[in-house]
Amino acid sequence: MITEAKLFSDVMGDPELGEIEFDTIDEYARRLAQLPTDLYQSRRRYKTDDIDELIRIAERDDGVERKQEKTVKGHIGKLSEILAFGVRQHMLRFNPASDYKRGDGRFSVPRAQDERHAFTSHELSLIFAQDWFTTGTSSFTRTGWTKWRPHYYWLPLLGLFTGGRINELSQLYLVDIVQSEAGQWFLDFNLMGADKVDESDKSLKTANARRVVPLHNRLVQLGLPEYVQALRKAGHTRLFPELKRDAVKGYGKPASSWFNERFLGRTLGIERNGMKTFHSFRHTFLTATERQGIPERVMAQLAGHQRGDTESYTRYAKDRDADQLAPVINGLAFPETDGIAPFIASDGIRAIRCAERQKDSVRRRSSGANAV
Repeated sequence: MITEAKLFSDVMGDPELGEIEFDTIDEYARRLAQLPTDLYQSRRRYKTDDIDELIRIAERDDGVERKQEKTVKGHIGKLSEILAFGVRQHMLRFNPASDYKRGDGRFSVPRAQDERHAFTSHELSLIFAQDWFTTGTSSFTRTGWTKWRPHYYWLPLLGLFTGGRINELSQLYLVDIVQSEAGQWFLDFNLMGADKVDESDKSLKTANARRVVPLHNRLVQLGLPEYVQALRKAGHTRLFPELKRDAVKGYGKPASSWFNERFLGRTLGIERNGMKTFHSFRHTFLTATERQGIPERVMAQLAGHQRGDTESYTRYAKDRDADQLAPVINGLAFPETDGIAPFIASDGIRAIRCAERQKDSVRRRSSGANAV
């Protein structure tokens, strides 16, 4: 099992448990089928541990035998046993590898189960009916205190209109919100940045997750660029400075805890069975994008997946830039967001100060307890 876990980690870039979804297993199966049968000997023969390079070698060299369907199923079966243990230990809500079937090189999931994974229009309406969406802010006490945070407003909107994973969005720096020479705003998902806390301050699911995604006109209208400027003026470097980074799961951990458990579960009363999470925004986004008849390679780029199965796609074809992708993104329409008011940036800065005061209070209590 240790060997199987390491294979999954090597091939998929060591994703966090909470990020392993149906499409993760799909991508894992596709990449396994592209690899040489004997991975150990191939690594020695070609003197490389780079999975992408081994895939390219196997594709280029007709003499290299690739993993067969039975072998791929065996690997997925072992992975399913590992994830099932995670479910029993309450580390995972469900096992996304339990129903794996390989047909036509794709991951088949029963349609009803697949549909339950995306948010319904009713659920989106419930989410975006909260007061901080309809007013662009939330209530403050006479002393200026609030428990509301800016990521309550921006993270669901970014998840819906960009399809970004929660950790990808939560870790964004202000320099990652960019405007092209033509004036198009976009998110740059990357691992770079002079303002990073340390080398592990950013993480992406796989190398293919490095990409740009244009900001929908709706996000611009609601004031995201203006909020970025307000954050810079206040001396911040991150889009969500109120989020505390977890040493293992990054900035997405506190955001996931708020959205999945406290908001969806306690506030909206949506059953916590693992089928509706922040990741459901991603499914909703990709479903809406696919229904525009977008080419598969463009879909893969926006999703942060491998850009096709051939070397022509993965090595030579270049990603589209933000200006080229903008019509695709702006073609999305979610009427459930029509009643949202523009974000009040000054109140967002005030809420961040409240978060900082709260963190300072927690640190002081912790220091006092340690001293005792």
